[in-house]
Amino acid sequence: MSTSAHSHASLSIVVDVGANIGMFALHALNNKGAARVISVEPAYDTFSMLQKNAASHDNLTVIRAAVGNPPRGNQTNTAVLTTYTNCSGWASVQPRPDGDVLEDVVCFSRDLAKRATHNSEDAQLFDELAGGKMQATILRTCLAQTNRNGVLGRFSKLAESLVRLQARRILQSSQVEEVPLLSLDAILAMHVDDCDDVALLKVDVEGLEHQVLEGLTRRWERVKAVVCETHGGDDASDAVASKLRSAGKFDEVHVTTPIAHSKLRMVYAARHLM
Repeated sequence: MSTSAHSHASLSIVVDVGANIGMFALHALNNKGAARVISVEPAYDTFSMLQKNAASHDNLTVIRAAVGNPPRGNQTNTAVLTTYTNCSGWASVQPRPDGDVLEDVVCFSRDLAKRATHNSEDAQLFDELAGGKMQATILRTCLAQTNRNGVLGRFSKLAESLVRLQARRILQSSQVEEVPLLSLDAILAMHVDDCDDVALLKVDVEGLEHQVLEGLTRRWERVKAVVCETHGGDDASDAVASKLRSAGKFDEVHVTTPIAHSKLRMVYAARHLM
């Protein structure tokens, strides 16, 4: 991305759609010089943690809502959100097929297991994903064995089976809750002055990315950069990239694959700033 887009983000407004418990928002405020962050999170338990994390930050606005493209002129739009016990990051208004989730979890586990050897936070996350320290020890042993055989990062069948089993347990824990549904137009109208720029729009909504962007019909020129996580492989990321080029008129748009062999993509967009 252009350095001008990043420098412009200093001392400006960030909109965080799919904020989870607020780690991205706090990083933007504490480490990246954002003057203000607007964080939107729909899941009740996760939003409660977001509120606690935001309590000591007057410049962090939190909103409990899903974001999409609701019918215009109706002030009572709602959506049905699917959540999963002990896996808040999977919550979605548009849950993906279980098979797609399982494949992404396996790819994520391979990547995480390699990092967990050197990073304590990744190691803790790996333990949680594996379903406990005993399962995590088995997975690491399998990984170490494949490493000795010279196949770095390749899971044995046992390790992969354990990961899939834990992922299925999480999927079976699903429950639903009704949440308010807002558009980006509505959020900006309520919380951002017409003359103010949005230095960065971050979108992480587990499958509803294109609908989120469809809900922004005005003020695209005020959005200076976008980072959007997509699911569904190239089709999903291509649709988002196309929207950013056509409606957003961004000068730079590109897509990366952060985890090999997964359907996860990251879409980045920025403007050439004077």
